Amino acid sequence: MSKGSKNQLRDVMKKAWSLFRKGILTFRQALKEAWRVVKLVRKAISTGVVTFWKISNDEVTTRRVAPLADFNYEPKGTNPSTDTYKFVDLDKLALTGSAEKSIISFNGFQIMETVIEPINALRISEEMQPSFEINDITVEGNAITVTTPSEYGELTLTVQVSESDDVDSVTDRLESELTLAYNEAEANDRFRADVRQDEQDMTHGSGWL
Repeated sequence: MSKGSKNQLRDVMKKAWSLFRKGILTFRQALKEAWRVVKLVRKAISTGVVTFWKISNDEVTTRRVAPLADFNYEPKGTNPSTDTYKFVDLDKLALTGSAEKSIISFNGFQIMETVIEPINALRISEEMQPSFEINDITVEGNAITVTTPSEYGELTLTVQVSESDDVDSVTDRLESELTLAYNEAEANDRFRADVRQDEQDMTHGSGWL
């Protein structure tokens, strides 16, 4: 068994015994709940996102977080509860500038599976209003492909849409892609014109011999 697996098993067993000693759950139920919580906490650490139930207002909230260890911060107290989890709320940190003042905590039973809304490239494609003319727009998976007319013929632009994208960010990237595609088409057109000119010069030159 790897060191990581041993540590995870130790975390699960420690959590299970803590829950079992409260006398509310059978050990089997406690073990199942411990496994659920440990997996979600580890997922929160790896993804930087955690969802939990706020008891104060009975709402479910999702936060961008980072482990306290990332900020060299140690929880106060010599025997921290094995049922309490603490993270630095990154949105709070942006406002306070202090990791210590941005700490959020919750019990294991409050943590929930984070459900990320699937990428809706189609919705974004329908809401876009770019500054250039569009002949056609298609969506395949998370990719938006746009064709636009130009003096050099029709140009095709494709961008991949990620979870964090919105209409403005996708539109900006498409317009950047258009600039690159236009410059490339212009360069190719000049190159072809130069080749044609060279061919004409060679033809005229051979006639003088």
